[in-house]
Amino acid sequence: MSDWKTLPCFSRLPEPIFEIPIDDFKVPVLELKAEEYCSAYLHGKNVRIIAAACFMFPPGNIKRIPAGYIVDTMIERGTLKPGDRPVDSTSGSMGTALGYCAKRRGLDAIVVVADSIPEGKLLPLRRYGVTVATESEVVARLGLGSSPGITVLTERFCEAFGYVYLNQYANPLNPESYETLLAPGLWEGVGGHASALIAAVGTGGTIIGLGRYFKRRNPNLKVISTFPYLGQSMGGARDKMRQGESKQPIAGIVDVEEPIDVRVVKAVMSDLSEKGIHGGETTGAVIGAIDHYLLQEAAMGRLEDLRTEDGYITAITVFPDTEWPY
Repeated sequence: MSDWKTLPCFSRLPEPIFEIPIDDFKVPVLELKAEEYCSAYLHGKNVRIIAAACFMFPPGNIKRIPAGYIVDTMIERGTLKPGDRPVDSTSGSMGTALGYCAKRRGLDAIVVVADSIPEGKLLPLRRYGVTVATESEVVARLGLGSSPGITVLTERFCEAFGYVYLNQYANPLNPESYETLLAPGLWEGVGGHASALIAAVGTGGTIIGLGRYFKRRNPNLKVISTFPYLGQSMGGARDKMRQGESKQPIAGIVDVEEPIDVRVVKAVMSDLSEKGIHGGETTGAVIGAIDHYLLQEAAMGRLEDLRTEDGYITAITVFPDTEWPY
């Protein structure tokens, strides 16, 4: 495999300050200075963003972490055996990651997707050998008049045909994967000097897993979630109403909610792309949310409360996927 640094599309990616080994890959972690990525008020105040560039994972998104961890753990526990077909419902990223991780274990995965999934997300699913079943197709196969919701539908689908439902929306292995595989490396990489964690909320696995780990080590660290406003759509994140479809225990982890307008997200994405960071919509969202949160804290006279012993205000985040599926 070629070194990712030699690929033309990533040749201008900022040089990582450290890397986190996860399985057979090293995730690059970037340090972004406020002077280049945040509003002018935050310039010169030793504000920095530490971001794990998880879109560098094969197959191009952060879901490689939970997909691999869930598959491997279920195999170890004997709940996923040779010949089984792992299944999950997904908007795209979990599906490609599941296909990649399942194939490595000699398994063929099935994903259930909404009828409205864009073609840009279907192509990588098929490329990784995943069998794609649309919501309407599953409804027809089960002989239902309508869909009870894609997660319930997927569960019934698995029960009817003897498949193994991974259920990223309720499986505790989802947040556990981030807590086990990613959080320690991030924490050690910044020497334990972290002011805030910011993540976009989809299933909630990332923010729960990282947040639990970080808060055990610094109960004062702020955990900030970001997501689109009601009525808006953002790849990889869910608005406040749709977050209720996930059964992951996000309550008690998040200190601050930062909803963000998708028009802002796309503007930030464009700026990041020009700087060599080809992150998707959730990448634009976390950068925009960090900026807004810090400005709000400054307006309330609380910015200095976030400064740690090393003299920095450090916001930790992850860049989940690339801009290309969108």
